[in-house]
Amino acid sequence: MKVARLVPAPAEGLPVSALHDGGDVAARVRQLVADPVPSASPAPRKAMGTVAAAALAAVALTLAAQTLPAVHELIEVAARLLR
Repeated sequence: MKVARLVPAPAEGLPVSALHDGGDVAARVRQLVADPVPSASPAPRKAMGTVAAAALAAVALTLAAQTLPAVHELIEVAARLLR
């Protein structure tokens, strides 16, 4: 009984979220419970993202293959100067 008395009294009226856009609560619940309609747009976007990432990786590898020898030579020169 003591614990039950510590709980605050319930608020009067509906919560604000129940009145969102002035819609019916039952209609909102049905919409939330209903199976979502599959969307066709995410799959092509995901494929485009994968293709773009692969192209970017190919460009990065090509540039790295061309610049790595120059970076290596620069590090070797710096190491010789620091001796």
